[in-house]
Amino acid sequence: MKPFLDSSYSTPCIRCGAARLVSRQWKERIRTIIGVTVIIHTETVCPNRDCQILVEEGLEVKRVKREAIEQRKIERMNAHRSKKKPIIEHKAEARHSGRRALGTGTRTG
Repeated sequence: MKPFLDSSYSTPCIRCGAARLVSRQWKERIRTIIGVTVIIHTETVCPNRDCQILVEEGLEVKRVKREAIEQRKIERMNAHRSKKKPIIEHKAEARHSGRRALGTGTRTG
């Protein structure tokens, strides 16, 4: 297997299996705690334009589905948070009902 940074290394198309071509490549510098990290981005395309269009459409469908799942997850978390009672209300409710509230350290009768 060829090293990752070797420019002659190519990946096969996920649909037709043809060797993908490098359409563009760029470097990005990111500041980290220990200095600057250089990330090399490489964008590849299938040499068959019709195949590439179908691949992009399939990836777009997956992206939209993933975003919808993430949005539903956020909505569920927000709904769950809105149903929870604050701890102060929980302790006050327990005090009035004669039950021992969790974490109060006091005992009732």
